[in-house]
Amino acid sequence: MEMLIFFVFFLLFLFLGGRLGYLFLGGLAKRKLISLEERVVLGLILGITLLSLFIFLVAHILPIKGAVPVSLAIVTGVLLITSPPEFPRVKRFARIIKAPGPFAVSLLIWTLIFFLLLQKTHLNPSGDSFTGSPSTYGDLPFHLSVITNFAYGENFPPVNPIASSYRLSYHFLADFISSIFVAVSNELRFSLVFPSVVLGVLTVSSLFLLTKRIAKSTSAALLSPLIFLLNGGIGFLKLFIASEEPISRYAHVPELGVEYPNILAEILMAERALLLGIPIFVSVILLIYIWFKTKKTLPLVYAGLFAGLLPYANVYGFLVVGIISVFFFTSSVKTFGLSFQKNPWYLFATLTLVVSLPLFIWVAPQVFTHGSFLRLSFMGWPPLENIWLKLGFWFTNFGLLPILAVISLVKKTYTTPAAKKFLGAIFLLIFLAHVVIFQPYVWDNNRFILYPLIAGSVLSAMVISKVLSKGFYLKILGIVLLVLSILQGLLVVANDPRIEYGLYSQSDFSLADFLKKNTFPHGIFLTGRAHNNPVVSLAGRRVVLGYGGYLWTHGIKDSEEILRDIRAIYGGEESIDKLVEKHRIAYIVVSPLEKIEFPYIKEEVLSSNFSLIYDERGIKIFDTRMNNNEK
Repeated sequence: MEMLIFFVFFLLFLFLGGRLGYLFLGGLAKRKLISLEERVVLGLILGITLLSLFIFLVAHILPIKGAVPVSLAIVTGVLLITSPPEFPRVKRFARIIKAPGPFAVSLLIWTLIFFLLLQKTHLNPSGDSFTGSPSTYGDLPFHLSVITNFAYGENFPPVNPIASSYRLSYHFLADFISSIFVAVSNELRFSLVFPSVVLGVLTVSSLFLLTKRIAKSTSAALLSPLIFLLNGGIGFLKLFIASEEPISRYAHVPELGVEYPNILAEILMAERALLLGIPIFVSVILLIYIWFKTKKTLPLVYAGLFAGLLPYANVYGFLVVGIISVFFFTSSVKTFGLSFQKNPWYLFATLTLVVSLPLFIWVAPQVFTHGSFLRLSFMGWPPLENIWLKLGFWFTNFGLLPILAVISLVKKTYTTPAAKKFLGAIFLLIFLAHVVIFQPYVWDNNRFILYPLIAGSVLSAMVISKVLSKGFYLKILGIVLLVLSILQGLLVVANDPRIEYGLYSQSDFSLADFLKKNTFPHGIFLTGRAHNNPVVSLAGRRVVLGYGGYLWTHGIKDSEEILRDIRAIYGGEESIDKLVEKHRIAYIVVSPLEKIEFPYIKEEVLSSNFSLIYDERGIKIFDTRMNNNEK
């Protein structure tokens, strides 16, 4: 029954989102500024984003289980009133799926690839465990915490589920989309996999359409998502390195300076925010390119709308858009001047800021009080000690992509002057990663460079497609260039997801079910600080202070005062009642994990002061809201 509910809401959500976005882009279509394919793909991206944010707003008023159907009903009513169904229009969409062309066939293949990868890396059932891959083992529990706290913990407005005294300063929208389906169906794994498959296919589709628009070549358009998603460096050399140990991860060869994992199997599987952030970013770039070629104002207006939505999905893409906007604004001054009435970039900037402002108002007090974001550090990234490995980082980790991109920019036969100017402005932003650190964890600069690499993938695809279109020997060279560009990625995609790390057990899900049914959604838990804590990631409950690795990478420093109080509570000190009240703790968990982390736990003090509500499999949970004297 839960599976049926999931699929009904999932299909309805996609239909309404697609229809909403399709109508929003009607102005561009009427002026023949975008094709039907672009209207459908960009419409899905825009519609899914807008519909999700609308549900997010309604969930501040209604419980999320009610907010989802109410929101969908409101949107359905609005669509029926403003745009009644016109069945002859179905013929238009038939043009997209008629006679399976290269684009349709590639999308079917990519759909299968994304599905196989996601179901293998996201809570894959294996015996008594639910596993993750090398890429998802570390990050997935945090994303689950965000998802389940929206779905089960009514986390509106959102606080950080693993640090309940802080706001959630994270681009949350991709996780919130999954929480929509968790809330109405209770299907956690399906809600992870299926929306991510759709977003992955939209990533491929948007990149295909951007490349086709710029290169006017279907072959280059087919190659650019392949090069971007399967890109890799020289990790494939592990095949030729003598070793008695079986090959584990091709993306990790420190002795060769290979530290950057493959984008598809590693980055996108772990960094869920990118699954929505990349399609929105590509939509912005596509619309800016249409303005770049036509100088029509309307595409820039829509680009401003997409850009304003971008920080809700991924703030790094927003940074890249902001930087390149300065470049294009400067170049537009020659044509339009500095007049507010004549220069359309003021309209772009205004719309972008207005749409994104609510998010920045919410996160600014927290983000800008920590000095670990946006700091200058010349050659601080990549953080490799060997200077030769640092200098050769782009080749060892990205192989031919940056080389082919530079060739495309330099050689006039591979790229048009307009494409050089437009894509070059985006691709060359990779140099910023060597002088600015965009996150407390230095390696997280890879999230920033993914966006310039999109432009690099388009440039590389244009070179390879041109070479493949020449004589026999050049065709052979083109095939070799393509294989070398994607070989490591192919090996990583085929190998890494098969490596399984246990994340949760069946008993963890049983505990989560108990907590969802028997504890207060907003109740704050005192627990240990394991990264895969089922209390926060499966039951959707907030904790006083969770895994430190998730905190400092988001700019939140461990509070010594809070840690001292936690130790005092578990140690059963006399001030326990005051400390529990100070941190608004509703429940205290004592399990084998807490006993390892806090070996001095005084269970007898907790038992004498608070009510025991759960005692199974070595796990005890105490309710602090009613002490034993009141029972």
